[in-house]
Amino acid sequence: SLPIGPPPQPQQMGLDTGSQLSWIQCNNTTPKPRPRPPPTASFDPSLSSTFSVLPCTHPICKPRVPDFTLPTSCDQNSLCHYSYFYADGTLAEGNLVREKFTLSRSVSTLPLTLGCAKDTSDTKGILGMNLGRLSFASQAKITKFSYCVPNRPAQTGSNMPTGSFYLGHNPNSAGFQYVDLLTFSQS
Repeated sequence: SLPIGPPPQPQQMGLDTGSQLSWIQCNNTTPKPRPRPPPTASFDPSLSSTFSVLPCTHPICKPRVPDFTLPTSCDQNSLCHYSYFYADGTLAEGNLVREKFTLSRSVSTLPLTLGCAKDTSDTKGILGMNLGRLSFASQAKITKFSYCVPNRPAQTGSNMPTGSFYLGHNPNSAGFQYVDLLTFSQS
């Protein structure tokens, strides 16, 4: 989980190196019926001192095919609305917002653009880590990160594998092998 906002609210997010947009579940989010575990605690914007919703007039809220699977639009409140669909059928839909990620007690990001999902088919958010301009890595200026994908469940009786994720230098990385993120041209 990642702590988002001051005060920090832990949010379950799946790491996705193929996605640009990061998004979290926000209050009043009801996951679509699927055979999944119950939803995790959603983010409550009213508790944050830095949360803001992007208006339709914001430069990011313009139809740009490479940034979103569907063009952004204005909702009934003149706020920037997004819809993001994934190859596995997962969807996230809501408003584009700006919020800080709290990385430690003394370190937080500047406000970053992410999705505040009001309608989703998943029980956790996505941390977009590709090279796109709206990805967490790009906005937070992360030039190096590492993650370990486990090949077995974390503990006996658990079917959820757990791994590790580091932003910047990983102190345990002496025996790691690295791969560069690649960029493919649009065809």
